Amino acid sequence: MKGVAASEARILEIFAWLFAPQWIRRWCRRQPGAPRWRERCFTLRITLWCMIWQRLCGGAPLDAVMAHARSGGLDGLGPARGGKLSRRLQSVQTAAYNAARQRLPLALVRDALQWTASKLREKLEALSVGDSASPAQCRSRVLMDGSTLRMLATPELVQRFACARTRQGDSDWCLMRVCVAFCCHSGAALYASLASREVSEQTMAGELIRQGARATIWIGDRNFGVWSVAAQARTHGQDVLVRLTRKRARALAAQGSAPERCQGDRRVRWIPSRKTHVPEGCAHTVVEGRLIQACVRRGRRWVRLWLFTTLLDAELFPVELLVRWYGQRWGAELNFRSLKTHLALAHLRVTSAEMAEREFGVGLLTYNLIRSLMWQSLPPDRSDPPGLSFSQARHHILEAMEMWTLGPRAHTASAPNWLRKLLRQIVLCRLPRRRRPRPSQPRIIRRRAQSKFPEFRGSRALAAACHRTAERRRQRLEKPISRDA
Repeated sequence: MKGVAASEARILEIFAWLFAPQWIRRWCRRQPGAPRWRERCFTLRITLWCMIWQRLCGGAPLDAVMAHARSGGLDGLGPARGGKLSRRLQSVQTAAYNAARQRLPLALVRDALQWTASKLREKLEALSVGDSASPAQCRSRVLMDGSTLRMLATPELVQRFACARTRQGDSDWCLMRVCVAFCCHSGAALYASLASREVSEQTMAGELIRQGARATIWIGDRNFGVWSVAAQARTHGQDVLVRLTRKRARALAAQGSAPERCQGDRRVRWIPSRKTHVPEGCAHTVVEGRLIQACVRRGRRWVRLWLFTTLLDAELFPVELLVRWYGQRWGAELNFRSLKTHLALAHLRVTSAEMAEREFGVGLLTYNLIRSLMWQSLPPDRSDPPGLSFSQARHHILEAMEMWTLGPRAHTASAPNWLRKLLRQIVLCRLPRRRRPRPSQPRIIRRRAQSKFPEFRGSRALAAACHRTAERRRQRLEKPISRDA
């Protein structure tokens, strides 16, 4: 049963079909204005692949894309008629590709991300059902976490995403808050939402819960350990496993009943206060669950955890299982590191809000492509995907995708020919095992070196005005000296 399920999980076919002309034509039929793109050099298919290629290269500049196109790297993605793209490009300037990126419909990126995520969920659910006979293991577990992406402030970005505030006032950077739900098995991004930094992560978690399927188990840290997240999950037929702060755990323990047989596990009724914000579509009701107190060893010290879960069956979901599930939450932090560091999403070089959303959506598509191939390359017993190197897998996938697009006609039928070689290369990208655990480092700030220039504070406009005033004052002081000379 395991071998059959693993052999049928051709996850790469999902992304190969995404770049296929058939999928683009079907999407264009639903969008009347999109078919005009076929008359240009950078079609929808080529533009989408170029943006994904930039993320695979770690945020390559636009001129690198043009050099790759003029060398013949995109000839296999072009239409059959009209000649090769490398011969049709007459200029080395990046204006054509930059205009194509801005014209790329945002609805296409959203539909592509939603379609690939739904197909990935189907494949992963089929593998879970085929490999596990326990109902607890068959349920989908999702890790949710939030982060921020920075962009250089422009008038259009300031209207959508507020500027980051410092002690001296507003800075020159806009922050976009993102909240992503990662699959606990493969690490793929299944749901995502973005908003301004003024929107809380708890509000964005409600959007993810509304997108999620029924019987999903949401795992989150102390930031999501609030009543509103648990209430919205129960409203949509889902469950949560979140960590609580010490103060909230003590207040919740005072509302609970007598402890159960297992030490540190008791049934509680989470009663919201009058000042608690009730999300839209959620009633002001009591959420029943379990309050779990556990001590886990982290290096040389012990850490006390207070967990709240709506999984009431203590026999089916024992404390040891729930603590082990919550221990996998650190994978969300590692996934964000892969997104922001290896795919260069920490700093978006955009000037509009739509372009920022395009870059973030394309980044998630690229991330899902890498994570899915890493998951598919594992043997049928499926060891943990974090044991593979994300950076090394990215390099192998980039090389294989470039070889695929160099062919005369890159289509879905030719994808399985080089898939076996690629999977054999990815499965060898194992992370080395540390002989000694890495010690914990203090969270301190490194002071900058002394410089002859003054420290930059405030806005650039104010600094430029002060610089001009100082320059005029210096010129007035030097003027009499030049006359005497």
